[in-house]
Amino acid sequence: MNPRLFLTVCLNPVLQKTVVLKKLIHGEVNRVEALYEDASGKGVNVIRVLGQLGCKAELITQAGGWNAARFLALAKQHVLCLHTAPAPLAIRFCYTLIHTATGQTTEIVEEADPVTRLTQARVKNLFLRRITHAHTLVISGTKATGFSDSLYPWMVRTARRWKVRVILDIKGKDLVRCLEYGPQVIKPNFAEFVSTFVPGVAASESSENARLLHRVEKTMVSLNKKYGCAVVLTRGRFPVLFADGGRIGSVGVKQIRAVNSTGSGDAFTAGLASQLSCAAPLVTAIREGMRCAALNALNVRPGNILH
Repeated sequence: MNPRLFLTVCLNPVLQKTVVLKKLIHGEVNRVEALYEDASGKGVNVIRVLGQLGCKAELITQAGGWNAARFLALAKQHVLCLHTAPAPLAIRFCYTLIHTATGQTTEIVEEADPVTRLTQARVKNLFLRRITHAHTLVISGTKATGFSDSLYPWMVRTARRWKVRVILDIKGKDLVRCLEYGPQVIKPNFAEFVSTFVPGVAASESSENARLLHRVEKTMVSLNKKYGCAVVLTRGRFPVLFADGGRIGSVGVKQIRAVNSTGSGDAFTAGLASQLSCAAPLVTAIREGMRCAALNALNVRPGNILH
């Protein structure tokens, strides 16, 4: 058991429905073989995996509307510790369709309803109450509309004042605005990193463009030197890239036949954070992240490394 407290922030919670189909035929009636419903969202997946690794983890999020009670009940089933700020509207649904005949998955993602300034004020109050108890802060995912652009930078700045380790799995202006406040690790995937730091270029998570890869590596090293943060990029089936100590490194990925890759990035973040909290070298932490990601991908339900 890791006694250190991991505080995770996820301001875009999800009720995740995982639908298993033998096959998916467009324009026809498709019969469901199995259906699962889980409290989810990037941060929810992170604390679930941290708990399965024997770590103490808590989540700050918002929950409101007609389905909030369902979301909280599903979280309770997995013994997840949530601190929720009331929100005016319902939690969004997302759907994963697993086609067992082809091994393919299809994601259908709803956008979140906007929140109010009152919800943000409540989130900040929850954060101030819990951050002083934390050893590591993990901020995962995009914010729902209505949260201020200054919120994530404020959280990072506050955490660093309390000497809390900060790991960011975010992208875009949220990530850029947090860098000056000293996060220890940033962990977007390759496509998210490109969209954030290489303007005007589109890339998939597992891009094989050699020129783009070289440009990304140079940018990773530049960020590492300028802000002192380790940069870790997951790339699907390709090696994980990292920049630390002013150098680029990589760790190869073991190929598996995935059942459901949803939440694998979050499982990676959990594994990475769990090892860094024990002062493990970055490469060791990355390998644990990869192990957790692979275990997650072998499960039907997201954010789960237990069979």
